[in-house]
Amino acid sequence: MLEYVDKFDLTAVHVLAALYGMVVSIYASQATWLDHDSNRDCIIVRYGRKVMYPALALAFLWSLDFAHVKGWAPWSPNVAINIAIDLIITMRIVALRQRKKEVEARGWVRPLGYDGGVTGD
Repeated sequence: MLEYVDKFDLTAVHVLAALYGMVVSIYASQATWLDHDSNRDCIIVRYGRKVMYPALALAFLWSLDFAHVKGWAPWSPNVAINIAIDLIITMRIVALRQRKKEVEARGWVRPLGYDGGVTGD
């Protein structure tokens, strides 16, 4: 199977997957933080998410820059990893949106600054 996949230039797929990954990483970071979804988690997890989603977005951009500077055609496993990470983040966004709809359906929207009963933030 790899012989079949490796015959194609996956540069365009890599660029699209990396750009999509950058956008959804930033969106997931903002959605998690602004919707106060992570308030139930400990402070290390909350701030870890706040740092790691943008770091992931930068890593996607770095992979594009590396490929451009080195004239590197991406390997099919790297493209598969990018797409898998994109899908994981997309599922996180879908879960966040679903949870937000459930909260709004109950008729109670978390006010800005609500910390879910967790103190120290």
